[in-house]
Amino acid sequence: MLTNLNEKGALIAKEPIQKETPFFKARFALLLRPGPKGAFFMEKRLAVISVIVERPAAVEDVNRLFHEFAEHICGRMGLPCRERGVSVISVVLDAPADVINRLTGRLGMVEGVSAKTLFAKV
Repeated sequence: MLTNLNEKGALIAKEPIQKETPFFKARFALLLRPGPKGAFFMEKRLAVISVIVERPAAVEDVNRLFHEFAEHICGRMGLPCRERGVSVISVVLDAPADVINRLTGRLGMVEGVSAKTLFAKV
C-alpha cells in the first residue's frame, strides 16, 4: 500500500508488496524498485502536460490545480492566443507517473480545458 513520501518525493510502501500478484506485475513492474529497509518506491518520471484553455473563467481552476501540484512542477509557460480566444500552457513535471496522471485527469475535468501528457523515455 503506497502511503508515504520520502525526502526525494518518491512514494513509499509501508508494507512490502507481494511481487507475485497480477496487479503488481501489470501496474508496477517497471515503476517500483526496492528501497531502504525492504520498502518499495515509485520512480519519478519527467513529463510535459500541454493544456489548452478555451474558457477564460477556467483559468482560476487551472491555476489552483497548478498550485496544488507545485512541488512537482519544474516550470511552466503560458501563451495567450488572442486571435482564437484560447490560452496554451505547457507544464514540465518531475514526479511519479500516478501524480502526473492525476494532475492531467483533474485538468481534463475542468470545463473548457483540454490536457494531454507526454512522458520522457529517460
